[in-house]
Amino acid sequence: SDAVAAAIGSHHVDPATGRLAAIVLGTGVGLAVLDGGEPVTIGARGIGHLGQVDVGVEPMPLGPDGGRGGLEGYLGLRALEARFGERIAEGLSGLDGEDPILRALARACRIVHAIYTPDEIRLLGGVGMLLEPVLCKLEGLVRTELTGVAREGWTMRCADSAYLAAIGAAVHAGRSSA
Repeated sequence: SDAVAAAIGSHHVDPATGRLAAIVLGTGVGLAVLDGGEPVTIGARGIGHLGQVDVGVEPMPLGPDGGRGGLEGYLGLRALEARFGERIAEGLSGLDGEDPILRALARACRIVHAIYTPDEIRLLGGVGMLLEPVLCKLEGLVRTELTGVAREGWTMRCADSAYLAAIGAAVHAGRSSA
């Protein structure tokens, strides 16, 4: 998947120590988890569709998949274009801690912590990169009363390249042909 490719690319450019949860925010919202640089899967499938997880932040928009309250209803490209028009970067950089977008993403990150216990969360993809100006606010929301199963000393950051999925696909292709 594109989320796995982006996670592999991110890990290739800057290796993560331990478990990495890559939340890939672009047209939609994807999740990949790497353990020691290798993708975590459930059988032959991925690990689920984070964009469709109900994050239950009011108001609860209808997502592109038809589900109400899913993360993509807040942070998918269609939702961002509907709210900000062509000024998505400016709109995201001005979010405050009470905004439903940040609250929904924080809730999704908290769910990821409870299920996958990552050492690091990276926000990848074009939209993930645009969240850098509000990363401290987001991290504060995630840390507030976070579950005790979250790993001590976990970190969070945004991507610094829009080409991580391409890098990851090339790395994966190189592994497959070797």
